[in-house]
Amino acid sequence: MDSEQSEKDLQRQLKRFATAAFRGPVSASVLQPYRKMIQQGLEDQKHPIDILRQVYRAVLCSPRFVYFNETPGRLDDHAVANRLSYLLTGKSPDRELRKAADQGKLSDPQVIVQHTRRLLRGDNLRHFVNDFSDQWLDLADIDFTEPDRRMHGDFDLVVQNAMLIETRRYLETLIDENLPAAALVDSDFTWLNNRLARYYDIDVDIAPSQWERVSIADHPYRGGLMTHGSVLKVTANGSNTSPVVRGVWICDRLLGVPIPDPPANVPAIEPDVRGATTVRQILEKHRSQTECASCHARIDPPGFALEHFDAAGRWRDHYLTRQNKSYTKGAKVDSAYRLADGREFDSFVAFRKLAAESDDQIARNFAAKVLVYATGQEITFADRRALDEIVAATKDQSFGLRSLIEAVVTSQPFLNM
Repeated sequence: MDSEQSEKDLQRQLKRFATAAFRGPVSASVLQPYRKMIQQGLEDQKHPIDILRQVYRAVLCSPRFVYFNETPGRLDDHAVANRLSYLLTGKSPDRELRKAADQGKLSDPQVIVQHTRRLLRGDNLRHFVNDFSDQWLDLADIDFTEPDRRMHGDFDLVVQNAMLIETRRYLETLIDENLPAAALVDSDFTWLNNRLARYYDIDVDIAPSQWERVSIADHPYRGGLMTHGSVLKVTANGSNTSPVVRGVWICDRLLGVPIPDPPANVPAIEPDVRGATTVRQILEKHRSQTECASCHARIDPPGFALEHFDAAGRWRDHYLTRQNKSYTKGAKVDSAYRLADGREFDSFVAFRKLAAESDDQIARNFAAKVLVYATGQEITFADRRALDEIVAATKDQSFGLRSLIEAVVTSQPFLNM
């Protein structure tokens, strides 16, 4: 733009920029203070580019840019476009989505679904999976602990980064191929590179620096998010595992089993690192307290099932016992337990199979996590009907993950209907 640019052209540039920055149509009253800045700049004989820079800075400092401006009640088309775009891409709506909003088409659920399918691809899908999994699966916390090298000598940051990539690529595949929600818990494939395959003790030929989708049908100890090193690491403290911590996490993040807050007068459970008593013995004593029994009937089964995985995500058959400054083989891991409904399992593999049977509950929980991520609001009693409808609408697709996301973005809580 040269110095002879007219005020009319400057005003046009302002309107175009403000419309994009404020993520929707802007009224004359909203533009008025910025128009005055243009007029004042011209009167002061400033260069047009300097005027635009000043005006653009003012626009970007506006609360309308920094915050979403959603009016109470059902979202209008532009608000739907904003919520959908920031959920799936982390960016303001693209041209196609803005055009649909301008034409009033986003009141049609089928149009919303079409744009959801268009946006959940490529880099956008990767962005959604990365940000959503950081919150949902606590993957943002993976750096918070460092496994004891005396116990986990093969673990390093290269392995940790590979664990993150495994989980993210796996979720991308589930969504892209609309695979069943049960695959969150049990699956016959994962994504591996050669380093992570060695770490998991899976014999597969993968070229250096390459990632491959690998069948693990012959490796029953792996499959599903519960067996991913990333999940196993964020649910441990670096040295020890806790059936309570992992059990609560699995119930909340994957299985959708509600766990009440613990009683205020019950002390925390401390592990016996000397190996004098097993974790099972400690928890049996703890569970004998009446106020603890009902919660632990739900928490302990997944927690004990996962005891076969150590704090760094590797399979183990025995605990390690600390003696002086070294560790030796300790008690044998016992993962057998009974579910709250009375069904029993004798191994992690058996537990995982039982858990995957509750695919409707897994699907409902996944939908709830997406809804919380999308709206920033916790699920309330009033949302239960909407979640029931989401599950019912996706049953014929075996609760496919993409179908669940599409049902969420056309649901009453998402649209504020």
